[in-house]
Amino acid sequence: MNLFQYLRYRKAFTQQELADRINKSKAYISRVELGKRIPVFADADLIALQLDVPVELIFPQYIRRSRWPNWKEMMYLRSEGFNMDCYEQVVDSLERVGKRSERPARE
Repeated sequence: MNLFQYLRYRKAFTQQELADRINKSKAYISRVELGKRIPVFADADLIALQLDVPVELIFPQYIRRSRWPNWKEMMYLRSEGFNMDCYEQVVDSLERVGKRSERPARE
């Protein structure tokens, strides 16, 4: 069993149920699951959203070359319906760490 199948089973989706949720065919999901097809980013993001994981986890070919998306990219992707939660959580944690380091040193 590969990671894609495991994540699909974990959510208790059949191939048909997952296909219906992203408006694709069962055959499409099967080909993606077997590694015979790499979905376009929009489809990969929809699949990841349904499986509640970052898209990079199941489709490593979509790992960004830059460290983080800039704000303009994040807002554009969000407006297109892409799941940006994983990036927002990281940004929130970095902001909390930054605020702690800005505190004046105790004397």
